[in-house]
Amino acid sequence: MSQEKEHLQAIQDIKTMMERSTRFSSISGKAGIVVGILAVIVFAGIKWFNVTSVASLFVVMVGTLILALSIGLYLSIAKAKKEGAAIFDTTAKRFLVQFFIPLIVGGILCLIFAYHGDYTYIPSIMLIFYGFALLHASKFSLDTIKNLGYLELIIGLLAAAFTTYGMWFWVIGFGLLHVIYGFIIYTKYEK
Repeated sequence: MSQEKEHLQAIQDIKTMMERSTRFSSISGKAGIVVGILAVIVFAGIKWFNVTSVASLFVVMVGTLILALSIGLYLSIAKAKKEGAAIFDTTAKRFLVQFFIPLIVGGILCLIFAYHGDYTYIPSIMLIFYGFALLHASKFSLDTIKNLGYLELIIGLLAAAFTTYGMWFWVIGFGLLHVIYGFIIYTKYEK
């Protein structure tokens, strides 16, 4: 019986090693929660201070995105260190490249729209390209990321269809969904 347990443990160790070599699993659920709360706070601040200038809204949204990505990266690095996993191994690099290509393209598109003074579709563009970034990178990460990507795409399309509520969809996509998925990742993979 003891030998059977040893074999099962060896198989489990091999499975874990293979998953680590093909999947970037250092995504922090706490980061998702913090990023979601940050988006909600920013949205509340925009409403509280009655920020109506589209240029100011654009700057706040892009600043929030940069801060959110920084927080996510920091907490994911901390998680990897805690787990003793390599921080920037081949899989992590693949994940980051696949994630940032659509994100950068979407960012450039947002800048083009802003340059032409058309801010109408920027919330939807941010959500859609973020959804594509998650989908693109999900093949190197947790399956949960793929589901979040699909939802971000749907919310982004709704934001494009109902531009009057673009900021509401932005806070749902970047705020509420991140809190929910951060909690799911934390309870499923970290706890």
